[in-house]
Amino acid sequence: MGDVQHLSVFLNPQYYILMFVTMTALTVTRCSYYLVRSHDFLTSMLKIVFFCSVVLGSVICCVYL
Repeated sequence: MGDVQHLSVFLNPQYYILMFVTMTALTVTRCSYYLVRSHDFLTSMLKIVFFCSVVLGSVICCVYL
């Protein structure tokens, strides 16, 4: 019975949602830090596009998990 309960932790969607929220928060913090630090507008735009694609990819991964 203990093994079944251990597996249910990995099958629990809330576990993945919590992990996703944590990663998103870290990414937002990191991206905002780089955006504030960088003065190049083009670089900032590229970083925003990259961040959006990362978030979309994470959402798609969460949906298919």
